[in-house]
Amino acid sequence: MSKVLPRTFTGPAVPRPRHLQPLAALWRDIVGSWRHAVASRRYEHIDDATLRDIGVSRSELLSFDAEARGLAEPTRLRVISNYLRLASM
Repeated sequence: MSKVLPRTFTGPAVPRPRHLQPLAALWRDIVGSWRHAVASRRYEHIDDATLRDIGVSRSELLSFDAEARGLAEPTRLRVISNYLRLASM
């Protein structure tokens, strides 16, 4: 099983020229939409009974995925405990 580490950017902040800011914002929106679509397709095969068994509703899947991948601050106990376990290895 491979380790999942949170995504962090450690490089220097690069100032963008003001005229490129709208283009950068559009690009972030496009990439965000693409990630959302990929994550949605990743979990569409899971049936409602399975989700109920593991205690997750369909509306929580994308949020859980973002937390597990380090794209959002972890708030669920399962994600936090898994992150702490991986960090101690």
